[in-house]
Amino acid sequence: MLNVLKPLFREPLSPFAQARQALFDGRSIGIFPEGTVNRDPHRLLRGRLGAARLSLETGAPIIPIGLRFPHVPQGTLVPEGSAIAIEVGAPLTPPSIAEQPASRDVRAWHARIMSELSVLSGKSWAEFKGERR
Repeated sequence: MLNVLKPLFREPLSPFAQARQALFDGRSIGIFPEGTVNRDPHRLLRGRLGAARLSLETGAPIIPIGLRFPHVPQGTLVPEGSAIAIEVGAPLTPPSIAEQPASRDVRAWHARIMSELSVLSGKSWAEFKGERR
């Protein structure tokens, strides 16, 4: 019975489309470009391209925020509930705006964003060339 009613409560737009609409409406959104919880205190994950694509499609700047774990011992994973230090960077303005940005432009903008997050978080990030993201 509940499955019959499910379409009435489902958003008509995908989460990506909802985020795009929020940005066009002048609202802010928060995105973790790594896409999942990263317990490695030294390396960023390769990340996902959604934040870069949204920024290029809407012209919205990215405000990078790096999370550091100052009390995590060297060589150990970040435990649940660890204290964090937050580093906020200067806004990154997208180099261009396009309704359908080229894949190479999205990847390049993603690399710029992730490189800035790397600096702010004190973690290394290496672009994975040749792999699909």
